[in-house]
Amino acid sequence: MKFNTIGTNIREKMSAISLMSILKSKRLLSVLIGILLIGGAIYLTYQYMSTRTQADQAEVAYSLKAGSCQTTNAANTCKISGNTNQPISIDIDLSSGSYLSGVDLIFSYNRVTPGQLEFVSYKDTLNSFGTEVIKEVHSHPQGYNLLHLTLVNKGDDSKLVKRAVIRLTFKGTRTGVTRVNLISSASTVVGPGASGAYTISPQSNISAADDPTMMKNIPNIHVTTTSGGTPPGDGTPNPSGTNPSGPISPPISGPSGPIVVSDSPEKILPSAKVNYRIKFQGITGQPKNATSIDAKLGIYRASGEQIDTRSVKFTPQADGTWVADTEYKNIPDTNYYVTIKGPKHLQKKICEINPKEVVSGTYRCKDGGINFKENNTFDFSQIYMLAGDLPLQNGIIDAVDIIYIRSNFGSQTAEVIARGDLNYDGIVDSQDYTIILNALAFKYDETE
Repeated sequence: MKFNTIGTNIREKMSAISLMSILKSKRLLSVLIGILLIGGAIYLTYQYMSTRTQADQAEVAYSLKAGSCQTTNAANTCKISGNTNQPISIDIDLSSGSYLSGVDLIFSYNRVTPGQLEFVSYKDTLNSFGTEVIKEVHSHPQGYNLLHLTLVNKGDDSKLVKRAVIRLTFKGTRTGVTRVNLISSASTVVGPGASGAYTISPQSNISAADDPTMMKNIPNIHVTTTSGGTPPGDGTPNPSGTNPSGPISPPISGPSGPIVVSDSPEKILPSAKVNYRIKFQGITGQPKNATSIDAKLGIYRASGEQIDTRSVKFTPQADGTWVADTEYKNIPDTNYYVTIKGPKHLQKKICEINPKEVVSGTYRCKDGGINFKENNTFDFSQIYMLAGDLPLQNGIIDAVDIIYIRSNFGSQTAEVIARGDLNYDGIVDSQDYTIILNALAFKYDETE
Protein backbone atom coordinates (compact mmCIF):
# COMPACT_ATOMS: atom_id res chain seq x y z
CA MET A 1 0.00 0.00 0.00
CA LYS A 2 2.85 2.31 0.81
CA PHE A 3 4.42 1.73 -2.60
CA ASN A 4 1.08 2.32 -4.28
CA THR A 5 0.69 5.61 -2.42
CA ILE A 6 4.18 6.68 -3.40
CA GLY A 7 3.52 5.72 -7.02
CA THR A 8 0.28 7.66 -7.04
CA ASN A 9 1.98 10.76 -5.63
CA ILE A 10 4.73 10.54 -8.20
CA ARG A 11 2.22 10.20 -11.03
CA GLU A 12 0.22 13.18 -9.71
CA LYS A 13 3.35 15.30 -9.44
CA MET A 14 4.43 14.30 -12.96
CA SER A 15 0.99 15.16 -14.30
CA ALA A 16 1.11 18.54 -12.59
CA ILE A 17 4.55 19.20 -13.99
CA SER A 18 3.39 18.15 -17.49
CA LEU A 19 0.30 20.38 -17.22
CA MET A 20 2.41 23.35 -16.13
CA SER A 21 4.83 22.70 -19.00
CA ILE A 22 1.96 22.58 -21.47
CA LEU A 23 0.46 25.79 -20.10
CA LYS A 24 3.83 27.53 -20.25
CA SER A 25 4.36 26.27 -23.81
CA LYS A 26 0.94 27.55 -24.85
CA ARG A 27 1.58 30.95 -23.29
CA LEU A 28 4.99 31.11 -24.97
CA LEU A 29 3.47 30.06 -28.27
CA SER A 30 0.75 32.72 -27.91
CA VAL A 31 3.36 35.37 -27.19
CA LEU A 32 5.42 34.28 -30.19
CA ILE A 33 2.37 34.30 -32.45
CA GLY A 34 1.41 37.76 -31.17
CA ILE A 35 4.91 39.09 -31.83
CA LEU A 36 4.91 37.60 -35.33
CA LEU A 37 1.48 39.08 -36.13
CA ILE A 38 2.43 42.55 -34.89
CA GLY A 39 5.80 42.40 -36.68
CA GLY A 40 4.14 41.21 -39.87
CA ALA A 41 1.59 44.00 -39.74
CA ILE A 42 4.30 46.59 -39.21
CA TYR A 43 6.37 45.13 -42.06
CA LEU A 44 3.45 45.03 -44.50
CA THR A 45 2.41 48.57 -43.57
CA TYR A 46 5.96 49.80 -44.10
CA GLN A 47 6.22 48.02 -47.45
CA TYR A 48 2.89 49.46 -48.56
CA MET A 49 3.66 53.01 -47.51
CA SER A 50 7.21 52.95 -48.85
CA THR A 51 6.10 51.79 -52.29
CA ARG A 52 3.23 54.27 -52.66
CA THR A 53 4.12 57.07 -55.04
CA GLN A 54 2.77 60.59 -55.02
CA ALA A 55 0.91 59.85 -58.25
CA ASP A 56 -1.02 56.81 -56.97
CA GLN A 57 -2.33 58.41 -53.80
CA ALA A 58 -5.45 59.41 -55.68
CA GLU A 59 -7.07 58.53 -58.99
CA VAL A 60 -9.31 60.77 -61.03
CA ALA A 61 -11.90 59.01 -63.21
CA TYR A 62 -13.30 60.84 -66.20
CA SER A 63 -16.04 60.43 -68.77
CA LEU A 64 -17.25 62.50 -71.69
CA LYS A 65 -20.90 63.41 -72.11
CA ALA A 66 -22.95 64.85 -74.96
CA GLY A 67 -26.65 65.40 -74.35
CA SER A 68 -28.10 62.31 -72.70
CA CYS A 69 -25.19 60.09 -73.75
CA GLN A 70 -22.32 59.54 -71.32
CA THR A 71 -19.29 57.40 -72.13
CA THR A 72 -18.54 54.33 -70.05
CA ASN A 73 -15.82 51.69 -70.05
CA ALA A 74 -18.15 49.29 -71.88
CA ALA A 75 -19.32 51.83 -74.45
CA ASN A 76 -16.75 54.55 -74.80
CA THR A 77 -18.09 56.44 -77.81
CA CYS A 78 -21.04 58.81 -77.90
CA LYS A 79 -22.31 59.67 -81.37
CA ILE A 80 -23.73 63.16 -81.81
CA SER A 81 -24.64 65.19 -84.86
CA GLY A 82 -25.53 68.71 -85.86
CA ASN A 83 -25.55 71.20 -88.68
CA THR A 84 -22.79 73.58 -89.52
CA ASN A 85 -22.86 76.86 -87.56
CA GLN A 86 -24.68 75.06 -84.74
CA PRO A 87 -23.18 75.02 -81.23
CA ILE A 88 -22.07 71.57 -80.06
CA SER A 89 -21.54 71.06 -76.32
CA ILE A 90 -19.41 68.32 -74.76
CA ASP A 91 -18.90 67.81 -71.00
CA ILE A 92 -15.82 66.38 -69.32
CA ASP A 93 -16.75 64.94 -65.91
CA LEU A 94 -13.84 64.53 -63.46
CA SER A 95 -14.36 62.81 -60.10
CA SER A 96 -12.03 61.64 -57.35
CA GLY A 97 -12.07 60.46 -53.76
CA SER A 98 -9.62 63.29 -53.00
CA TYR A 99 -9.88 67.04 -53.35
CA LEU A 100 -8.95 68.74 -56.63
CA SER A 101 -7.05 72.03 -56.67
CA GLY A 102 -6.16 72.34 -60.35
CA VAL A 103 -6.38 70.74 -63.79
CA ASP A 104 -4.22 70.95 -66.89
CA LEU A 105 -6.25 69.36 -69.70
CA ILE A 106 -5.43 68.68 -73.35
CA PHE A 107 -8.17 67.76 -75.84
CA SER A 108 -7.80 66.72 -79.48
CA TYR A 109 -10.31 67.33 -82.27
CA ASN A 110 -10.47 67.74 -86.07
CA ARG A 111 -8.31 64.62 -86.49
CA VAL A 112 -10.33 63.04 -89.33
CA THR A 113 -11.71 66.19 -90.99
CA PRO A 114 -9.38 69.16 -90.44
CA GLY A 115 -11.24 72.39 -89.76
CA GLN A 116 -14.57 70.68 -89.08
CA LEU A 117 -15.00 72.11 -85.57
CA GLU A 118 -14.08 75.49 -84.14
CA PHE A 119 -13.59 75.86 -80.38
CA VAL A 120 -15.87 78.59 -79.02
CA SER A 121 -15.73 78.59 -75.21
CA TYR A 122 -15.75 76.54 -72.04
CA LYS A 123 -17.67 76.71 -68.76
CA ASP A 124 -16.73 75.40 -65.32
CA THR A 125 -20.31 74.28 -64.67
CA LEU A 126 -19.83 73.33 -61.00
CA ASN A 127 -17.54 76.30 -60.30
CA SER A 128 -14.92 73.84 -59.07
CA PHE A 129 -11.89 75.98 -59.85
CA GLY A 130 -12.74 79.57 -60.70
CA THR A 131 -9.42 80.80 -62.09
CA GLU A 132 -8.49 80.42 -65.74
CA VAL A 133 -4.77 80.45 -66.43
CA ILE A 134 -4.38 78.93 -69.89
CA LYS A 135 -6.90 78.70 -72.73
CA GLU A 136 -5.28 78.15 -76.09
CA VAL A 137 -5.57 76.11 -79.28
CA HIS A 138 -2.51 74.57 -80.91
CA SER A 139 -2.45 73.59 -84.58
CA HIS A 140 -0.65 70.28 -84.85
CA PRO A 141 1.48 69.74 -87.99
CA GLN A 142 -0.55 66.62 -88.83
CA GLY A 143 -3.64 68.76 -89.32
CA TYR A 144 -5.70 68.43 -86.17
CA ASN A 145 -6.14 70.75 -83.19
CA LEU A 146 -5.19 70.52 -79.53
CA LEU A 147 -7.15 72.52 -76.96
CA HIS A 148 -5.06 73.33 -73.87
CA LEU A 149 -7.05 74.38 -70.82
CA THR A 150 -5.64 75.04 -67.33
CA LEU A 151 -7.82 75.98 -64.34
CA VAL A 152 -6.93 76.37 -60.67
CA ASN A 153 -8.70 77.04 -57.39
CA LYS A 154 -7.09 79.99 -55.62
CA GLY A 155 -9.16 79.54 -52.46
CA ASP A 156 -8.09 77.77 -49.29
CA ASP A 157 -8.37 74.00 -48.97
CA SER A 158 -11.81 74.20 -47.36
CA LYS A 159 -13.22 75.37 -50.72
CA LEU A 160 -11.84 72.48 -52.74
CA VAL A 161 -14.19 69.86 -54.23
CA LYS A 162 -13.93 66.26 -55.39
CA ARG A 163 -15.77 66.66 -58.70
CA ALA A 164 -15.62 69.02 -61.65
CA VAL A 165 -17.57 69.27 -64.89
CA ILE A 166 -16.09 71.33 -67.70
CA ARG A 167 -18.38 72.08 -70.66
CA LEU A 168 -16.67 72.65 -74.01
CA THR A 169 -18.61 74.40 -76.75
CA PHE A 170 -17.64 73.97 -80.40
CA LYS A 171 -19.18 75.23 -83.62
CA GLY A 172 -19.43 73.18 -86.80
CA THR A 173 -17.65 75.05 -89.58
CA ARG A 174 -17.75 72.39 -92.29
CA THR A 175 -19.33 69.00 -92.91
CA GLY A 176 -17.45 65.89 -91.85
CA VAL A 177 -16.72 63.44 -89.06
CA THR A 178 -14.29 63.82 -86.17
CA ARG A 179 -13.85 62.90 -82.52
CA VAL A 180 -13.21 64.91 -79.40
CA ASN A 181 -10.92 63.26 -76.83
CA LEU A 182 -9.29 64.09 -73.55
CA ILE A 183 -5.64 63.10 -74.00
CA SER A 184 -5.38 61.80 -70.44
CA SER A 185 -1.73 60.71 -70.55
CA ALA A 186 -0.71 64.28 -71.35
CA SER A 187 -3.15 65.94 -68.93
CA THR A 188 -2.69 66.49 -65.21
CA VAL A 189 -4.92 66.82 -62.16
CA VAL A 190 -3.44 67.92 -58.84
CA GLY A 191 -4.59 68.15 -55.27
CA PRO A 192 -3.56 70.11 -52.20
CA GLY A 193 -0.72 69.41 -49.84
CA ALA A 194 1.44 66.35 -50.28
CA SER A 195 -1.01 64.60 -52.60
CA GLY A 196 0.79 66.00 -55.65
CA ALA A 197 -0.23 64.77 -59.07
CA TYR A 198 -3.17 62.40 -59.42
CA THR A 199 -3.50 59.50 -61.83
CA ILE A 200 -6.11 60.02 -64.58
CA SER A 201 -8.00 56.89 -65.63
CA PRO A 202 -8.58 55.53 -68.19
CA GLN A 203 -5.28 56.48 -69.81
CA SER A 204 -4.83 57.33 -73.47
CA ASN A 205 -2.28 55.05 -75.07
CA ILE A 206 -0.08 57.55 -76.91
CA SER A 207 1.79 55.86 -79.74
CA ALA A 208 2.42 56.14 -83.45
CA ALA A 209 -0.25 57.91 -85.52
CA ASP A 210 -0.94 54.80 -87.63
CA ASP A 211 -1.41 52.45 -84.65
CA PRO A 212 -5.05 51.29 -84.78
CA THR A 213 -5.05 50.28 -81.10
CA MET A 214 -3.95 53.58 -79.60
CA MET A 215 -7.38 54.82 -78.56
CA LYS A 216 -9.23 51.60 -77.78
CA ASN A 217 -11.59 51.84 -74.81
CA ILE A 218 -10.87 55.53 -74.29
CA PRO A 219 -13.93 57.80 -73.89
CA ASN A 220 -14.53 60.04 -76.89
CA ILE A 221 -17.31 61.90 -78.67
CA HIS A 222 -17.98 61.00 -82.30
CA VAL A 223 -19.18 64.20 -84.01
CA THR A 224 -20.86 64.39 -87.41
CA THR A 225 -21.72 67.76 -88.94
CA THR A 226 -23.81 68.24 -92.06
CA SER A 227 -25.17 71.20 -93.94
CA GLY A 228 -28.78 70.10 -93.35
CA GLY A 229 -31.18 67.15 -93.07
CA THR A 230 -30.88 64.35 -90.52
CA PRO A 231 -27.30 63.18 -90.25
CA PRO A 232 -26.37 59.74 -88.92
CA GLY A 233 -25.97 59.20 -85.20
CA ASP A 234 -28.60 59.30 -82.48
CA GLY A 235 -26.52 60.06 -79.40
CA THR A 236 -26.26 56.41 -78.34
CA PRO A 237 -23.02 54.83 -77.24
CA ASN A 238 -21.03 52.67 -79.62
CA PRO A 239 -21.47 49.15 -78.17
CA SER A 240 -18.20 47.81 -79.51
CA GLY A 241 -16.16 49.96 -77.12
CA THR A 242 -13.79 51.00 -79.90
CA ASN A 243 -13.52 53.85 -82.35
CA PRO A 244 -15.25 52.85 -85.59
CA SER A 245 -13.15 55.11 -87.76
CA GLY A 246 -9.76 54.23 -86.27
CA PRO A 247 -7.41 56.19 -84.04
CA ILE A 248 -7.68 59.89 -83.51
CA SER A 249 -5.23 60.52 -80.70
CA PRO A 250 -2.37 62.85 -81.56
CA PRO A 251 1.21 61.81 -80.96
CA ILE A 252 1.81 64.39 -78.25
CA SER A 253 5.59 64.29 -78.57
CA GLY A 254 6.86 67.27 -80.54
CA PRO A 255 8.40 66.82 -83.98
CA SER A 256 12.13 66.42 -83.66
CA GLY A 257 12.99 66.29 -87.36
CA PRO A 258 15.93 64.41 -88.85
CA ILE A 259 19.17 64.21 -86.95
CA VAL A 260 22.04 65.20 -89.19
CA VAL A 261 25.44 63.74 -88.44
CA SER A 262 28.49 64.81 -90.37
CA ASP A 263 30.12 62.13 -92.55
CA SER A 264 33.43 63.96 -92.53
CA PRO A 265 36.22 62.89 -90.14
CA GLU A 266 36.09 64.51 -86.73
CA LYS A 267 38.33 67.50 -86.19
CA ILE A 268 39.24 69.61 -83.18
CA LEU A 269 38.07 73.23 -83.26
CA PRO A 270 40.48 75.58 -81.47
CA SER A 271 37.49 77.83 -80.71
CA ALA A 272 33.72 77.39 -81.10
CA LYS A 273 31.58 80.43 -80.25
CA VAL A 274 27.91 79.73 -79.49
CA ASN A 275 24.94 82.06 -79.19
CA TYR A 276 22.25 80.27 -77.15
CA ARG A 277 18.60 81.27 -77.31
CA ILE A 278 16.18 79.61 -74.89
CA LYS A 279 12.70 80.06 -73.42
CA PHE A 280 11.63 79.52 -69.82
CA GLN A 281 8.11 78.26 -69.13
CA GLY A 282 5.66 80.98 -68.06
CA ILE A 283 7.70 83.96 -69.30
CA THR A 284 6.25 85.52 -72.43
CA GLY A 285 7.81 88.99 -72.34
CA GLN A 286 10.31 91.10 -70.46
CA PRO A 287 10.21 89.83 -66.85
CA LYS A 288 9.53 92.36 -64.09
CA ASN A 289 11.81 90.85 -61.51
CA ALA A 290 14.92 89.50 -63.25
CA THR A 291 17.74 91.02 -65.29
CA SER A 292 19.48 87.69 -65.80
CA ILE A 293 19.18 83.99 -64.94
CA ASP A 294 22.08 81.60 -64.42
CA ALA A 295 21.61 78.21 -66.08
CA LYS A 296 23.84 75.15 -66.04
CA LEU A 297 24.95 74.03 -69.52
CA GLY A 298 26.41 70.62 -70.30
CA ILE A 299 27.95 69.34 -73.55
CA TYR A 300 27.91 65.56 -74.05
CA ARG A 301 28.93 63.11 -76.72
CA ALA A 302 26.18 60.94 -78.16
CA SER A 303 27.73 58.12 -76.08
CA GLY A 304 27.08 60.12 -72.88
CA GLU A 305 30.69 61.24 -72.32
CA GLN A 306 30.77 64.70 -70.74
CA ILE A 307 32.87 67.22 -72.66
CA ASP A 308 32.05 70.44 -70.82
CA THR A 309 29.85 71.79 -68.04
CA ARG A 310 29.52 75.41 -66.89
CA SER A 311 27.18 78.05 -65.51
CA VAL A 312 26.07 80.61 -68.11
CA LYS A 313 24.24 83.90 -67.54
CA PHE A 314 21.16 84.36 -69.76
CA THR A 315 19.65 87.82 -70.28
CA PRO A 316 15.96 88.43 -71.13
CA GLN A 317 14.62 89.83 -74.38
CA ALA A 318 11.36 91.65 -75.11
CA ASP A 319 9.85 88.61 -76.85
CA GLY A 320 10.26 86.37 -73.79
CA THR A 321 13.41 84.62 -74.96
CA TRP A 322 16.73 84.57 -73.09
CA VAL A 323 20.13 84.77 -74.78
CA ALA A 324 23.71 83.99 -73.80
CA ASP A 325 27.08 83.86 -75.57
CA THR A 326 29.82 81.46 -74.61
CA GLU A 327 32.94 79.97 -76.16
CA TYR A 328 34.38 76.46 -76.10
CA LYS A 329 38.10 75.76 -76.60
CA ASN A 330 39.58 72.75 -78.37
CA ILE A 331 36.30 70.91 -78.83
CA PRO A 332 35.66 68.11 -81.36
CA ASP A 333 33.14 69.25 -83.96
CA THR A 334 30.56 66.42 -84.24
CA ASN A 335 27.88 64.35 -82.51
CA TYR A 336 26.75 66.15 -79.36
CA TYR A 337 23.73 66.89 -77.25
CA VAL A 338 23.27 69.78 -74.83
CA THR A 339 21.68 69.79 -71.37
CA ILE A 340 20.24 72.97 -69.82
CA LYS A 341 19.01 73.36 -66.24
CA GLY A 342 17.70 76.65 -64.89
CA PRO A 343 17.74 77.64 -61.21
CA LYS A 344 14.09 76.61 -60.67
CA HIS A 345 13.70 74.29 -63.64
CA LEU A 346 13.83 70.71 -64.82
CA GLN A 347 16.86 69.80 -66.88
CA LYS A 348 16.27 69.59 -70.65
CA LYS A 349 18.25 67.40 -73.03
CA ILE A 350 18.52 68.77 -76.59
CA CYS A 351 20.12 67.22 -79.68
CA GLU A 352 19.25 69.70 -82.46
CA ILE A 353 20.23 73.30 -83.07
CA ASN A 354 16.63 74.31 -83.86
CA PRO A 355 14.23 71.95 -82.02
CA LYS A 356 10.44 72.43 -81.98
CA GLU A 357 7.48 71.17 -79.98
CA VAL A 358 3.72 71.62 -80.29
CA VAL A 359 2.83 71.21 -76.60
CA SER A 360 5.15 72.52 -73.89
CA GLY A 361 7.56 69.91 -72.58
CA THR A 362 6.97 67.21 -75.18
CA TYR A 363 10.20 67.55 -77.19
CA ARG A 364 12.45 64.51 -76.74
CA CYS A 365 16.11 64.13 -77.68
CA LYS A 366 16.91 60.80 -79.30
CA ASP A 367 20.62 61.02 -80.06
CA GLY A 368 23.56 63.41 -80.27
CA GLY A 369 23.03 65.31 -83.52
CA ILE A 370 24.62 68.71 -82.81
CA ASN A 371 27.71 69.66 -84.80
CA PHE A 372 29.90 72.62 -83.86
CA LYS A 373 31.36 75.23 -86.20
CA GLU A 374 33.56 78.19 -85.41
CA ASN A 375 30.43 80.38 -85.03
CA ASN A 376 27.13 78.82 -83.97
CA THR A 377 23.57 79.84 -83.18
CA PHE A 378 21.66 77.28 -81.14
CA ASP A 379 18.03 78.44 -81.14
CA PHE A 380 16.22 76.44 -78.46
CA SER A 381 13.45 79.05 -78.06
CA GLN A 382 10.73 76.90 -79.64
CA ILE A 383 10.83 74.45 -76.74
CA TYR A 384 10.35 75.29 -73.05
CA MET A 385 12.57 74.91 -70.01
CA LEU A 386 9.90 73.60 -67.61
CA ALA A 387 9.83 75.17 -64.14
CA GLY A 388 9.06 73.75 -60.71
CA ASP A 389 12.21 72.09 -59.32
CA LEU A 390 12.73 74.71 -56.63
CA PRO A 391 15.95 75.38 -54.72
CA LEU A 392 17.44 73.34 -53.18
CA GLN A 393 17.03 71.32 -56.38
CA ASN A 394 16.78 67.54 -56.39
CA GLY A 395 15.97 66.83 -60.05
CA ILE A 396 12.24 66.29 -59.51
CA ILE A 397 9.07 68.31 -59.00
CA ASP A 398 7.70 66.88 -55.78
CA ALA A 399 5.26 67.60 -52.96
CA VAL A 400 7.76 69.93 -51.26
CA ASP A 401 7.83 72.19 -54.33
CA ILE A 402 4.04 72.13 -54.74
CA ILE A 403 3.33 72.84 -51.08
CA TYR A 404 5.81 75.72 -50.99
CA ILE A 405 4.12 77.59 -53.83
CA ARG A 406 0.57 76.88 -52.71
CA SER A 407 1.27 77.90 -49.10
CA ASN A 408 2.90 81.18 -50.16
CA PHE A 409 0.16 82.57 -52.41
CA GLY A 410 0.35 86.36 -52.42
CA SER A 411 3.82 86.57 -50.90
CA GLN A 412 6.22 89.26 -52.14
CA THR A 413 8.97 88.76 -49.59
CA ALA A 414 12.48 88.50 -51.01
CA GLU A 415 13.12 85.00 -49.67
CA VAL A 416 9.88 83.54 -51.05
CA ILE A 417 10.28 85.33 -54.40
CA ALA A 418 13.81 84.01 -54.81
CA ARG A 419 12.56 80.45 -54.46
CA GLY A 420 8.96 80.29 -55.65
CA ASP A 421 8.43 83.07 -58.23
CA LEU A 422 8.61 80.96 -61.40
CA ASN A 423 7.66 83.64 -63.93
CA TYR A 424 9.74 86.39 -62.29
CA ASP A 425 6.88 88.87 -61.90
CA GLY A 426 7.63 89.72 -58.26
CA ILE A 427 4.88 87.68 -56.55
CA VAL A 428 4.05 84.02 -55.88
CA ASP A 429 0.50 83.47 -57.13
CA SER A 430 -1.76 81.26 -59.22
CA GLN A 431 0.41 81.86 -62.28
CA ASP A 432 3.33 80.13 -60.55
CA TYR A 433 1.05 77.37 -59.29
CA THR A 434 -0.16 76.76 -62.85
CA ILE A 435 3.38 76.63 -64.18
CA ILE A 436 4.33 73.92 -61.71
CA LEU A 437 1.05 72.12 -62.40
CA ASN A 438 1.85 72.03 -66.14
CA ALA A 439 5.34 70.68 -65.51
CA LEU A 440 4.01 67.89 -63.28
CA ALA A 441 3.22 65.90 -66.42
CA PHE A 442 7.01 65.52 -66.89
CA LYS A 443 8.24 65.90 -63.31
CA TYR A 444 11.85 64.66 -63.67
CA ASP A 445 15.15 65.99 -64.99
CA GLU A 446 16.13 64.59 -68.38
CA THR A 447 19.39 62.86 -67.54
CA GLU A 448 22.64 62.64 -69.41
